[in-house]
Amino acid sequence: MKMSHRPTTRSKNKRHRPDDSAQATAEIFWKIHSTGQFTEDDLNQLYMIWKPICQGCRVNTKDNPNCFCGLVPPPNGSRKSGLWQKMSEIVHSLGPDPSKELRASTSSPAGLTNLGATCYANSILQCLYMNKSFREGVFSVEPNVLKEQPAHLLKTLELDNGVQQDSHEFLTLLLSLLERCLSCSKLSKARTIVQDIFRGSVSHVTTCSKCGKDSEASSKMEDFYELELNVKGLKSLDDSLDDYLSVEELQGENQYYCESCETRVDATRSIKLRSLPVVLNFQLKRCVFLPKTTTKKKITSAFCFPGELDMRHRLSEHSQSELIYDLSAVLIHKGSAVNSGHYIAHIKDENTGQWWEFDDEHVSNLGRHPFSEGSSNYAAKSVQTEPVVHPSCSESIDAVATGSHVECLARKIQTGGAKSITMRV
Repeated sequence: MKMSHRPTTRSKNKRHRPDDSAQATAEIFWKIHSTGQFTEDDLNQLYMIWKPICQGCRVNTKDNPNCFCGLVPPPNGSRKSGLWQKMSEIVHSLGPDPSKELRASTSSPAGLTNLGATCYANSILQCLYMNKSFREGVFSVEPNVLKEQPAHLLKTLELDNGVQQDSHEFLTLLLSLLERCLSCSKLSKARTIVQDIFRGSVSHVTTCSKCGKDSEASSKMEDFYELELNVKGLKSLDDSLDDYLSVEELQGENQYYCESCETRVDATRSIKLRSLPVVLNFQLKRCVFLPKTTTKKKITSAFCFPGELDMRHRLSEHSQSELIYDLSAVLIHKGSAVNSGHYIAHIKDENTGQWWEFDDEHVSNLGRHPFSEGSSNYAAKSVQTEPVVHPSCSESIDAVATGSHVECLARKIQTGGAKSITMRV
């Protein structure tokens, strides 16, 4: 007995596009391409916007632009969930919401994300950015200069986010590269902004004790962008400046050969400050080399510096005009080891007078007088196990390295200390 075969109905209800549909679409596209013109009827045919609004189909009608059942299922349809119901999963896959990282207000400075071990770079960049004159000078650079130079700048810096580096070395390299890159600018405001703000000059003077004449090299001027001051055995910025400008006696085996006297004679040698920059940066030499162990050790002793500093009597030729510097930033290294720890910066906003703590992406307001005498007294009560040097006046600042960064801020953290002090005229 032969079985009968029923006709298949698998594709019975399958909708087929008319044979001439593809041809018609191609003709419309060709006409638009050749003439550059199109009609409303062309849009209707190409995008099928003439189709009726879907009222709840069983499945999404893909060729109907007015069907949104896949996005928002209708209450009378079989689809129970759509794209909007899954939105939380989709958004979560995109990562953290940037809107949650917004600053509390536009008056609050922004932080910088730590990329691994880049806190030393973040702190320096924040100090530079908060200097309004420097920021405006850099931002005034022509677009073509920015297009050509930043790639070379970033390539040369080669930040290693796996190794904690020295902030002083980074600042020296960064200013040197910026000075070279900005020299390509045709705008004087940008071209010499690094030199105009940070550059001063010194000379190393050697004087013969016999004839009283200075060496020929004594007249040579050397540029500086920061003054490196000794900290070991010294208690304040004034002590460090006295040490920096002190007179060294050249005697015995260290005698100096005087060309005028044509013989080796006793002499004196010292550094003379010839000119001072608008922003004076002091680098505190807290790391010392130990010859016996051939290692470096961090000096964690207390160090005081003033809120105002008069530099008139420090110049080799005393200036008649005022040279009063105001404290504008303190770079702090937290931790007792040389090659580890953490960098933060305390910076004063020159527009508002408010002090801010920059700790990578975290920025905290410290108020107008975070280093006041009252704060220091509070710190003395809070950190009883750590030595505190009480300021002699309300303008004196206490940078204590044993147990807290700046003792006057009454924060108990790892052993650390002020690494760099910036003052502005």
